[in-house]
Amino acid sequence: MAGTVLTVAATLYGVDQAKKSASKARSQAKEAQQEAAKQAELARQQASEAANLARADAIKRSQEELAAMRETSANELQALETRAAGEAADRAKQLEAYNAMVQTQQDQATAAREALAAETTRYQEQKAAAEKQAAEIQAQIDEQRRKEGEKAAAETRSRRRSGIRALLSDARLNPEVGLPGMSDGQSTTLGGM
Repeated sequence: MAGTVLTVAATLYGVDQAKKSASKARSQAKEAQQEAAKQAELARQQASEAANLARADAIKRSQEELAAMRETSANELQALETRAAGEAADRAKQLEAYNAMVQTQQDQATAAREALAAETTRYQEQKAAAEKQAAEIQAQIDEQRRKEGEKAAAETRSRRRSGIRALLSDARLNPEVGLPGMSDGQSTTLGGM
């Protein structure tokens, strides 16, 4: 019996040791679980902090990129505005030069119209003077032709009536008696024979 008691005592001791070991193991498991939970919480906090840092870094980078894009956009806008102002100034200069050229051409056209009007007036005056002079010359020519015609007609009449008759008409003393000094058998009277 001593063996049985010993066996029972050893069994009880073993059971008690097993309970202690199980309790110790449970306690170690609980501690390990708590430690694991602590570690998990710490890891979660660290991950959260890392995520927050990454998020803050990403936000900072985004803000820097946004600021750079805004600065680039502002520079591009300023360059566009400068170029647009330059182009507007160039267009204004071109328009001013064009308007000056148009004004010059209009002045030249006005001067040309005035010169043409003056030249037309002078031409009409010269034409009228030339027509008047031509009429006067034509009148002189007509007068001279008339005089020459009258003279030619007078000469023709004179030739037709020439001879004794012309002499009789100038120097006749008495038409019945005839001319004194005519003797060669010619009749000295107008009757003739």
